[in-house]
Amino acid sequence: ILMERGDWAGAREQLIRARTVYEELGKVGTTEQQERCNERVSEIEPTIRYCNYSIDGQDKTSLVHLKSEADTSHGLDLLKTKLEVVLSEIRKKEVNSMNEVLWKGNKLPIKNESVRESIISADSIAKFEMQQAVSVDSKLQLYDKIFIHYNDALKVIASDINAAKVNKKAAAEINTLEDLKDFVSFGKVQKTMQRNLMLVESLETQF
Repeated sequence: ILMERGDWAGAREQLIRARTVYEELGKVGTTEQQERCNERVSEIEPTIRYCNYSIDGQDKTSLVHLKSEADTSHGLDLLKTKLEVVLSEIRKKEVNSMNEVLWKGNKLPIKNESVRESIISADSIAKFEMQQAVSVDSKLQLYDKIFIHYNDALKVIASDINAAKVNKKAAAEINTLEDLKDFVSFGKVQKTMQRNLMLVESLETQF
């Protein structure tokens, strides 16, 4: 209830007390009871860290790590919802502030918001979520998401190029869009190579 009201200090205080109680209970009782108490401690810990974020602030890496923990835990629906909202707000700010990319020494403006969003989403998965993934299967799923974002960006850019040609836009504008297409294509090729290398290394460990 305190988290729903935004009383992060009060929520943190109660959660810390609950964690202490479960930690003490985890030292007594049957093995099964101790395991249950330890599970509750593990479930409470991410929520305490989110309260700390809401009070003191943390970087995006910490939030993505918290989201990964919440996704794999039970009974943390409220925390997962709040983390999704916060990360969505951060992504929107990144999209609004991303005006250009550097490609072959030149700054390329990105006027299309959906292209900016796709590039940022792919980059965020590669930089943050991929670091939290442990198994090959989970990493493959993340690579699939990255490729979806790259493909979405390429489709929009191709559409913008066609529209620019139909409307007889200046050659410089069309060339910029072509360069942006090359930039996204290069990122996709890089991630494809990284994915394939990961698969090769995984197969090598099996022999």
